[in-house]
Amino acid sequence: MAYQNFVQNIGIDEGSKQITNMLIQLKQEYDEVGVIGFSVGATMSWLCSESNLCNFVIGCYGSRIRDYINRSPVCPTLLIFPAEEQTFDVDSLINSLEQKREPLLEIKKFYGVHGFMNPFSQTFNKESADQAFQTISDFLEKQLANY
Repeated sequence: MAYQNFVQNIGIDEGSKQITNMLIQLKQEYDEVGVIGFSVGATMSWLCSESNLCNFVIGCYGSRIRDYINRSPVCPTLLIFPAEEQTFDVDSLINSLEQKREPLLEIKKFYGVHGFMNPFSQTFNKESADQAFQTISDFLEKQLANY
């Protein structure tokens, strides 16, 4: 329901514009700005990875990234996927992204399905969520070590 509401009332293009406007404002106040998104937010985060407005991007289970496969990150980018998705072939998407050999892109896959990191979801998987959050923590530590 939340996704349908988003598609009908905002959409990826408008949502990306809103995030870009927010990033422009944040960059006026902060030297370093990063974006993290989940689900459709992960797809919009992926789109932000092409912008010089971000110092890092994290996207978790962004299934619509498959519609924007030709993007090339200009900042360190971490994408996290579940082992299974109902709407697309995760391994095929990961393979397509890895074939691009983007030096700033890191991709991780964890056991579970869409929403496995959300403790309020029926698909929550504590072990995979803990591993994914540790991966995010390590990624952030590496990115922020220079600041």
